[in-house]
Amino acid sequence: MGQTNESKIDTIIGAASEVDGDVKVKSSVLVAGKVRGDVISDDFVRVTESAVISGNMEAKTAIINGKVEGNVLCETKVQLGKTSELLGDLKAARLIIEEGAIFRGNCEMPTSNEPVVPEKKKANETPERKEA
Repeated sequence: MGQTNESKIDTIIGAASEVDGDVKVKSSVLVAGKVRGDVISDDFVRVTESAVISGNMEAKTAIINGKVEGNVLCETKVQLGKTSELLGDLKAARLIIEEGAIFRGNCEMPTSNEPVVPEKKKANETPERKEA
């Protein structure tokens, strides 16, 4: 997987949008509305001030300025902006918390040789099916 491009957004969930169910994308996503389900991206996730995610989030990199009620796993970096509210556990290689951010949960920053996101969790892979 290449370098994350935080300025390029491929999928937008607008401020007036509400999604009931998981959002899985192979590229970047901007969430400005409400999502009741998991948000999984193989690239970059940006959560705006107006956004509310009630579910877990997985990405390569994330900038959170809205509310996330769930656990966050990021392969490289998470930035909690001054208007963010994270109510859940966080696991990332790097973490930036701006003054004013609210974070209620546990944080785990693995060593450089320990993967943050398990390979089977990536959005572009389908889980293996077991034969009966």
